[in-house]
Amino acid sequence: KEDLEKGIEEDDDNDFDGNFQLKEQRRQQQTRSREIEEIVAATNDLAALFKELSVLVIEQGTILDRIDYNIEDSLQHAK
Repeated sequence: KEDLEKGIEEDDDNDFDGNFQLKEQRRQQQTRSREIEEIVAATNDLAALFKELSVLVIEQGTILDRIDYNIEDSLQHAK
């Protein structure tokens, strides 16, 4: 009878440990999933910033080209 009771107690301990481990794994998976979602969102924000920066660089390049053209044109007319 004592062996049977001891076996039941050990099974209960194993079940508790198993449930705890499963809960801990789920918690870690949820944490990782949330962190990955945050990384994805930050990466998307960064991509949007680079696209905006690209547009600004192109616009400024166009402006510089016009300035350069106008300077060259002014020099030609001044001569």
